[in-house]
Amino acid sequence: MTTAPVSLSLDVDLLARLRDQAKCAGVSLSAYVNGELARREQARTAMTYFRVSERIAHREQLDVDRLTEELVGDHA
Repeated sequence: MTTAPVSLSLDVDLLARLRDQAKCAGVSLSAYVNGELARREQARTAMTYFRVSERIAHREQLDVDRLTEELVGDHA
């Protein structure tokens, strides 16, 4: 399986900043960019998990509230 070459249009300033950051980190430009991409993907994945857990917690709270209302209604 082969992949098509990817054409990236980077402005000169961005490329220079990335190169400088890679140099400061002591890694190649490609390693630095790959690391940044991986870090951003991890952050995106973590945020997705957080949002899902928030939705689950909200639904669980709605269930607790509904059950509480039913129980209070039964004893009123």
